[in-house]
Amino acid sequence: MVYNLIVITGAGGVGKTSISNILKNKLESYHIVDFDEGGVPEVPTVEWRKERTNFWVEKLVKNHHEYDSSILCGLCFPSEIKESLYFNNNISIKYILLHLNFDLLQKRLLEDRHWPEFLIQGQKIWQEQLLSEISFETHHSIIDVENKTIEEVATIILDLILE
Repeated sequence: MVYNLIVITGAGGVGKTSISNILKNKLESYHIVDFDEGGVPEVPTVEWRKERTNFWVEKLVKNHHEYDSSILCGLCFPSEIKESLYFNNNISIKYILLHLNFDLLQKRLLEDRHWPEFLIQGQKIWQEQLLSEISFETHHSIIDVENKTIEEVATIILDLILE
């Protein structure tokens, strides 16, 4: 099935930006954007995320006729996409959740990114909310990224997109 919009989502540190960079080289007929293009505040808030979600949904919906499909990589919730002023039910969406055991995610965010504990705990809450919301979507896949290289995850995603 061809989707108008493919949303690759997950908590911070699961590999969304790296995936978007790989996909940009492999899927030239797709419009691929990283949710964080344009910068991220030092402490991103829910309000900021909702504004960015609305911004990207508007941009991707308005440009959907120029591409086979659009791919949005970032911390996006189905509920917030549907709340966008530019969302309509004629948009076919596939959600792909990149999931990592929280203990490993916490270790990655502490050791590799040096995130403060309060931001990491926020990721735990968001990861649980994402898992809950994505599970209710008709077209969704959940990829456990533990013990997989970024290239292996990208290959799985390519298979899902091109099936």
